[in-house]
Amino acid sequence: MRYPDKSTYLEASRGRSESIGHKLIAMDTKSANRINMFRATDKVLTVRQAEWIHLSPFSEVVSLFRAQLVLIDQAAHLQDSAIVGVKEVRDQHKQQAVLQAEAIANGLRDLAIATNNPAIAEQMDFTEKSFSRKSVNRIIQLFARVRENAENHVNELAVYEITPQQVADFGTLCDQLPEILGSMRNAIVTRRLHTEILNELVANTHKLLKNRLDKLARLLKAGHPDFFKHYTGARLIIDLKGKGVKPVLGNVQLPPPPLAGGKTEVLE
Repeated sequence: MRYPDKSTYLEASRGRSESIGHKLIAMDTKSANRINMFRATDKVLTVRQAEWIHLSPFSEVVSLFRAQLVLIDQAAHLQDSAIVGVKEVRDQHKQQAVLQAEAIANGLRDLAIATNNPAIAEQMDFTEKSFSRKSVNRIIQLFARVRENAENHVNELAVYEITPQQVADFGTLCDQLPEILGSMRNAIVTRRLHTEILNELVANTHKLLKNRLDKLARLLKAGHPDFFKHYTGARLIIDLKGKGVKPVLGNVQLPPPPLAGGKTEVLE
């Protein structure tokens, strides 16, 4: 499903719940690192719930935080599914169209020789490789050439076992080609929208932790030092921007070990 704008998507997302864990595509490294941190933080909150559940304001903010995680998960899923399989489907349809075009074009080429028709020969002067080397517009033009000549000589093509129905079916396929060949571009545009939404959700969730939950956690530092230590550890952001390292949403240990390049939030 596609949403025309961010507000429509966010409204449609409310009330649906899934767990974080979808593969992310084309998300910036900062957002991926923060999502890892969110997952670690949520794990601490779950495991050590007894130490904070009594603090009403803290519980309320945790609920807001987890609601944001649901929206992040939904955005990640939509971002992933926007492009998965699109290229394969496009290529399958394109290959089917190329096979039909080549079969009809070969019949037309021989017809041009048999009837001494240089106009048809000139129109069919291309190879199968032309369909992979040209731009989308040029590919559509090649298909249109084959279609026009086939429709103009549909009776003569019968001797090549190319039936009027085959010509008609090829015409229908030609009508569908612009959408088929443009599907990947449309999917990338859709994915970009979901990526923007996802990055915005991550930024808002990070602000919620920094501006509210981190401050409330300090209220528990004296009475529940172990919880505060684990919470602070979970709020460590591991820098995954090293060369060749791609951020992934894997299981995060609790608390994360201090790695080179990592940085903590404001919970000193």
